[in-house]
Amino acid sequence: MDADFDIRYTDRPITPFGGLTTVKNFYQNSGLQDMISSLPLPQPGSNRGYDPVDIIEGFLVSVILGARRLAHAGLLRHDKVVSEMFGWSKGMASESTFSRFFKKFDVDLNDDVFIELNRWWFTKLKVKHHTVDIDSTVITRYGRQDGVEVGYNPRKPGRGSHHPLIAFAAEAKMVIQSWMRTGDSVSSTDIKDFITVLLKTLDKSNIGLVRADSGFFSETTLGILEKNELKYIVAAKMYAGLVQEIFEANDWVSYSDGIDMCSIDCKLTGWDHARRIVVVRKSKSKYQNSGGKSLFEEYDEFSNYLYSAFVTNQEFADPLIWVIL
Repeated sequence: MDADFDIRYTDRPITPFGGLTTVKNFYQNSGLQDMISSLPLPQPGSNRGYDPVDIIEGFLVSVILGARRLAHAGLLRHDKVVSEMFGWSKGMASESTFSRFFKKFDVDLNDDVFIELNRWWFTKLKVKHHTVDIDSTVITRYGRQDGVEVGYNPRKPGRGSHHPLIAFAAEAKMVIQSWMRTGDSVSSTDIKDFITVLLKTLDKSNIGLVRADSGFFSETTLGILEKNELKYIVAAKMYAGLVQEIFEANDWVSYSDGIDMCSIDCKLTGWDHARRIVVVRKSKSKYQNSGGKSLFEEYDEFSNYLYSAFVTNQEFADPLIWVIL
């Protein structure tokens, strides 16, 4: 279909990034701009320096437009429309300005800035009670970065790594908090301080449940959760004491074809008190690849099952504890 286009020249500045108008409106109307302006950001050393809020806005815009490194931000430095749109009096900052600015952030400043920012953001979400998932992961490294150590690395045994600790808000699908740790850390390393700082972002009244895998099955983790009156379900490790309790259990209830459950009150070595543990056993013939651990291979009555267990301070029925985790 033929069409006539009116082609003209103009001396007015133009940009291919006009869609940023929507981003700018959301940024300002949501109150995020005012929130960032209220934070204790590093200030410039002279009157000629960039406003720290302008630097952060420039960084955010660069990321939204696909920047993957600070050098990419330079592509926007000559776009006058974007600068006018956001009111950057000095325009987009340079790569070196970004670098100097972010180097001013240390651990204490990160806590001062990001705890307040995240706390403000989570108050905007219409979620009354968050399910918090605490997890750790292994990041393999190929260099001499700070904190790279040899530790547990299932994909690259013997290779240096980092072992970050992360807390997620399940309903909002957002990261609440993340800490980078050395590669020789175990899952529960620094968990006490991690939860203490987490509760500065989310009030415990806004946390409906904490879930964690078996790497956090320890008196340290369970104790700090109980001290802060947090509800939890944590996958259990099959320590010898727990295995013995499972062996002696006789209150199994069948909930579906090939799946039995029971609850036991168990005080393991090193624990201050007994805790409720929900045990699930699944028929190997029906659920061979569904997870769980083989126990009691020498006893025919028990060897046909896969076992898993969960410690909790909740009074839900056994099947619900299993489904929730």
